[in-house]
Amino acid sequence: MGWKEKLQPASFRGVPFSVEYAPVIGGRNIVIHQFPGQDNPHNEDLSKKPREFPIDGFIVGENFVEQSEKLISAFEEAGPGILVHPWHGRVLVSVPDYHIGFGAKDGRMCTVSFQCIRATETTTAISKEDPFSRLVNASQNANAVSKESFTNKFVVSGYPAHVSSSAINTINTIQKIIKTVKVQALKSAEYNQLFTNFSGNVNNLLLSPGGLVDTLSNLIVYNFGLDPYSYTATINDLWEIVALFNIGNDWQIISSDTPSMIQAATNQIALRDLLQNTAIISAARISVDLSYSSYNEAILIRNKITDAIDSKLETISEDKLFVQFLELKASVVKNIEFKAGNLSRLQNYIPRQTMSSLVLSHELYGNIDMESDIINRNNIRNPMFIGGESTLEVLSYE
Repeated sequence: MGWKEKLQPASFRGVPFSVEYAPVIGGRNIVIHQFPGQDNPHNEDLSKKPREFPIDGFIVGENFVEQSEKLISAFEEAGPGILVHPWHGRVLVSVPDYHIGFGAKDGRMCTVSFQCIRATETTTAISKEDPFSRLVNASQNANAVSKESFTNKFVVSGYPAHVSSSAINTINTIQKIIKTVKVQALKSAEYNQLFTNFSGNVNNLLLSPGGLVDTLSNLIVYNFGLDPYSYTATINDLWEIVALFNIGNDWQIISSDTPSMIQAATNQIALRDLLQNTAIISAARISVDLSYSSYNEAILIRNKITDAIDSKLETISEDKLFVQFLELKASVVKNIEFKAGNLSRLQNYIPRQTMSSLVLSHELYGNIDMESDIINRNNIRNPMFIGGESTLEVLSYE
C-alpha cells in the first residue's frame, strides 16, 4: 500500500471536514543563557514541546451549514477529543480556538481553521495512585466503557430473524475460539458447565447485551479469581489471553445493503471488538499480579500488551473508549516497569568447557541455588553434561 492510500479522511469527534494541507508543529523548549564577555551562549534543553496540529480546511456540500454547526459543537465540548489526522491517524487533542468562515461568494461551503495541541497520553497526568491500584482502576474503567460501547451498538429486537441468527453464528464462532485458547480452564467441570449454560441461554442474552458482555467476559477471565484486587494468574494464563488479541480481524464482514443487514454487520463487528477488548483489558489487568522470571520477560509482556493497545487505538472512534485505552496503556507501562526495575536481565553465556549444572551454577553465581533455573530455562536434558561452547540463556550474573 502506497503512502497516498494510507491517508485518512479528516474529522474531529467524528465530524468530518476536508483538508488540503495538514502540518505538524513541534520541537524542544530551549532556553538560551547569555553571559557578559562570552560569545557562545549556553543552550539549556528543558523538555519536548507538545505537538501542535494547525488545520486549515473546508466543508462543502448541500448540508455544509448543518455540518459546520456539528463541528462547532464538537470544538466547544469540554475535554480533549479525537482528531483523525490525514497523516498521523487518530490523535487525542485539545482545541483552544477555532474559526469557521462563511462567505457570500463561497457558495455551498465554509472554511474551517483551528489549532489543536496533542493531549497527554493518560487521563491522570500526575497520578498519586500506586501502580497496582492505578492499573486495577484503569482496567475496570476500560471494561465499563467497552461494555457501554457494545450495548449501544448491539441490537436484535425489531429486526428480522436473520439478524438474530447471524449474531448466534458469530457467538458460536467465539465460543469455539475461546475453547481452543482456555486449555487449562477446560479441565474444570465447572468451566465446561459455564459453556453449557451459555449455549442454552443465548437467545435470552441476545435481548440483554449487558448480560451477554458479562457472560463472555467470565468465560475469558475464568480461573483468575472473582475478586479483581486479588487475581491468581500465571504467565501461561496471560499467553492464552494474548492469543485472543487479533481474533476476528480476518473475518468476512457481512455485506450490508439493507437496514437489517447493516445492523447484522454492526453486531458482528461489535462482538469481535468486545472479544478483543476484553482480552486486551484482561491481559493488562493480570499483568499486575504476575511474577516475572527476568527483566526481559517483563518487558516482552509489556510490549505485547501495549502493541495490542496501540493497534486498537487506530480503530477506536469513540472518545471515551479511546481515552480509557490510553490510560490503560500508561498504567501497564508504569506497573510493569515498576516491577521490572529490580529484576535480573537475561544474557547469553557459553561455558568454557563441558560441566555439570551444579558446577555451572557455582561458576556463575557463587552458589548452587540457580541450578534449577539454568536447567529449566534451557531445557537441559542431562544436567551432568552441559557441553562447552553451547550457548545458554542465563540470568545476569554481573
